[in-house]
Amino acid sequence: MIILTFCGVISRYWIEFSDESTTSILKKFVEEKFELPGYRQESMFKILDRIIPTAATLGGVCVGVLTIVADFLGAIGSGIYYISIKLLFF
Repeated sequence: MIILTFCGVISRYWIEFSDESTTSILKKFVEEKFELPGYRQESMFKILDRIIPTAATLGGVCVGVLTIVADFLGAIGSGIYYISIKLLFF
């Protein structure tokens, strides 16, 4: 459970550090003149702010599940060892 929580939290904060937050995505949409029919820019922000952090957290939890399954199955190189080394160096 600790690994799943840790992976979810790290991925949630990673979108802020890697310039993939809701605000930066909305700026990219405006620069590219991308519009959703029937939505204003403020509405798009609310929609993206609901989707992006949730998707990032779910993706992190999926990586955690994959790591735990790989560790239980005895995959080459321990899964928990791999995720901890990756989080330390990247």
